[in-house]
Amino acid sequence: MKLSNYKMGKEIVMKKLNLKKINIENIHISKKVATRTAIGALSAMIIATGAWAFNASAGKDKDDTSSTSQDKVDKIESDDLKASLEKNVTISTVDADKEEMVYIISDAKGDVSSVIVSEHLKNKDGKDKIKDVSSLSDIKNVKGDETFTQDGDSLTWDAKGSEIYYQGTTDAELPISQAVTYYLDGKEIEPDKLAGKDGHVTIRFDYENKAKEGEVYVPFVAFTGMILDDNFSNIEVSNGKAIQDGNTSIIVGYAVPGIKDSLNAPGLNIPDYFEVSADVKDFELEATMTVVTNLGSLSFGDGSIDFSSIEDTITSVITGIDELSDGAAVLAEGTDTLKDGFKDYSDGVTSLTDGVSQYLDGSVSVNAGIKQVKDGIDTVSANMPAFQSGVTNLMNGANDAYEGSVKLKDGMKELHDGINKMCNSVEDIAGNIDDAKQDVYDSFKSKTGMTYDEASEKLQQLKSQRNQVIAACKNSVDMWSTLEEIDGGIASLEKGLGQVDGAIAALDGMKSKVSGSDTADGIAALRTGAGKVETGAIGLSEGLWKLYDGTRVLNDGTTTLVDGVSQLADGANTLYDGSNTLIANNQTILDGSSRLYDATIQLTNGIDELSEGAHKLDDGVKEFKEEGISEVMDGYVTDAEDLVDRIDAIKTAAENYQSYAGIAEGQQGTVKFIFRTDGIK
Repeated sequence: MKLSNYKMGKEIVMKKLNLKKINIENIHISKKVATRTAIGALSAMIIATGAWAFNASAGKDKDDTSSTSQDKVDKIESDDLKASLEKNVTISTVDADKEEMVYIISDAKGDVSSVIVSEHLKNKDGKDKIKDVSSLSDIKNVKGDETFTQDGDSLTWDAKGSEIYYQGTTDAELPISQAVTYYLDGKEIEPDKLAGKDGHVTIRFDYENKAKEGEVYVPFVAFTGMILDDNFSNIEVSNGKAIQDGNTSIIVGYAVPGIKDSLNAPGLNIPDYFEVSADVKDFELEATMTVVTNLGSLSFGDGSIDFSSIEDTITSVITGIDELSDGAAVLAEGTDTLKDGFKDYSDGVTSLTDGVSQYLDGSVSVNAGIKQVKDGIDTVSANMPAFQSGVTNLMNGANDAYEGSVKLKDGMKELHDGINKMCNSVEDIAGNIDDAKQDVYDSFKSKTGMTYDEASEKLQQLKSQRNQVIAACKNSVDMWSTLEEIDGGIASLEKGLGQVDGAIAALDGMKSKVSGSDTADGIAALRTGAGKVETGAIGLSEGLWKLYDGTRVLNDGTTTLVDGVSQLADGANTLYDGSNTLIANNQTILDGSSRLYDATIQLTNGIDELSEGAHKLDDGVKEFKEEGISEVMDGYVTDAEDLVDRIDAIKTAAENYQSYAGIAEGQQGTVKFIFRTDGIK
């Protein structure tokens, strides 16, 4: 069956059912759901209650027999139950020429004792004569004096412009019946034995549809109402609802007997019974009432069912399969690209691992050099007291060389100043390098809004998220845009951090040169020179007493030099401690590098598996599209055609069934059945 044939069948159903279109969301492609949609259309039509008060005041001028019959009809009414059904059962009847109400009086089990039929002939045009057809016996006008003549089942009423209300009796088989079964504590019990009992009671109404036209039943819907007093508790209702009203509970149940068979859908949950259960003390039950109507006698109002979206849904499913196939191919291609691109990343991790190893080796060498500088400074510091003592001796011996000592003093002062400037310059350069390093970090934070450590941590988080997104890409192509954003963030952070690392490395190189072996050699040379000065000063002291003032100045400078050497020793100790701390963290760096390398290997393997799986998915979707979906769609459309035909047949059966007792040709009729079931007391 092609979609065009299905569409034609759908339009026929829409036309014959006179349905208005509404949108139904989330229609799945299955016979089960499509059938439920049809049931929604049928079950949306419910019974009318316009004839509850049938001729309450009629027949007052009739004979006793008419009054007796009318009394039987009056027994059917229950004000509370009527009000509840009117409140909870919404109706909309079609405009008919003949309205028929069939009242069925039955005992507590549903066995029928009598049937009374009430007819209302509308006289829309004010005719003098109304032709009618009826199989009833004992026909009586219950709301007027109009008479009729009868020829078999044909009646002619002398209406004189009035509408006719009459009733009669019949023993013809009813098109629908109900049976009531009672259970006490799970065991079936006769109604007369249930009165006054305590326990858990279940009351079940089963409805049988006997009106069949061809392969389908006339679509009757039944509503049953009952009133339970406060002796009933823990009430549960199947296929209905309970309404609490003060100390009483009003129960309304429904059923659509025969529809499952008509739709050839025995698995669907379409009720053909109504059941209520409760815990009861001193059981007593008032009369119950059931109203049955033919769905064909009702209009749908503003809400109906539209099957037009099913065709669109089939098309959408096929389109979706095409898109899925295209997406699987793109995914396979993307995983290949990822696999190729990740190789560059893997090579980079390998280079990083090698670089970390080189760094660790270099840091050990740096630490050893720092220790040598520290040891040299410590040696200088230890010899400074002896140097100071020699200068003092020089000062005392230069007393006789005053004139020469003045020149020596000036020279020594210039030498002292130069040494101080040199030492200060060395310290200033080291300090400025540290300040410059801090400026680099501050500039990075100013531009990025993050410290160097925060940026490094953010970089690791992005790399972790990237791995998660790569895994998520198996299920969603849309995640590739997220991966691209993360890759952009990683590249930006790596570039910024690389620039910072390069600047810091350059500054550290400068500092290493300032604090390196050449500087230590200079300090050693200075110490040697100072020794020579001391030796010369001792020789000069024997003949140059005029050098006295100069040696005194030298003595003062020596004290300052001692303090400077002490500060230099403290700085060397701090540098050495920092170097030791750096060495202590080497293992952590090595471990992290190793874990990164291992994770990269695992990720590489995972990407290989992802690529293989993506290609398998691509092949599987193609196979599903080519070999599976076509058969599914063809099978569905065939089921839909059968469903449309059955709905058409049900509608036809509903339209044809317009009367129980008969109707004249060309007339439009409606019929309702009201069952009054005896109570139990």
